[in-house]
Amino acid sequence: MYSEKNIMNSILDIKSISKSFSKGRKINGNEKQQVLINKLNLTVERGKVTTLIGGNGTGKTTLFNLISGFLDADEGNIIFKNSKKTTLTGMPSHKIEQLGIGRLFQDNHIFPELTVFENMIIAYKDDFGELPLEVLFKARKSKKTEKQREEKAKQILEMLFGKKNEFWQKRNHLAKNMSYGQQRLLGLARLFMSNYKLVLLDEPTAGVNIKLNDTIGEIIKKMVLENDITVFLIEHNMRFVKQISDTCAFINNGEIEISGTPEEVIANENVRKSYLGT
Repeated sequence: MYSEKNIMNSILDIKSISKSFSKGRKINGNEKQQVLINKLNLTVERGKVTTLIGGNGTGKTTLFNLISGFLDADEGNIIFKNSKKTTLTGMPSHKIEQLGIGRLFQDNHIFPELTVFENMIIAYKDDFGELPLEVLFKARKSKKTEKQREEKAKQILEMLFGKKNEFWQKRNHLAKNMSYGQQRLLGLARLFMSNYKLVLLDEPTAGVNIKLNDTIGEIIKKMVLENDITVFLIEHNMRFVKQISDTCAFINNGEIEISGTPEEVIANENVRKSYLGT
């Protein structure tokens, strides 16, 4: 499935990972288990965009939760290769984030009751594991720190959206008053406030229009080409998958059935029949 070159250049190696959940009933005295991830193997290549596709309930988000430390695997290993090799299996989520792995969740992962600017500054890398209000208090306590973060937030928003962007102009507005698409873009922008080396994006284009899809694609390209960030994402929009991905992997029945270029995977007969319905 993967060449020696892929493995040598990888930033994340997923090896024979399995995860089951209880169905809540017993058969012959044994609790019935539903297997969502079944001895799955996958390599995410450094400096590339890898996309995971597959139907609902096939284990995509479960896999992200295993990588992020929100779930513990039943067996197998997940190895993150940054400055050194680190086994993520069994490590708490905040420790995994400290290693340089960020994530955008399906629900945007922003704080709706905070302002746009406050959402940016609490994403600063030095504050891993702290509560949002603690971070804001620290920043405001030190005028120098607050100024540094303000400058970084401004630079990031200008890099992504231009000099006179609405995010900076509305930096003192509550994030909950922004449209869903704007909140999605803010969630992506926050990832630049930290020195992540790998980011996991869970359906970044879900619920947004085609124009915003293109903007999200441009942000992902900036992550990879200009900021040395590797991107691993879940996506259902095949147009977007072909536009943005270097590698595509199809998950079915908890296993990676095929991987390759987006064109190769999408053209596969079983992918077209069981997932795309064509």
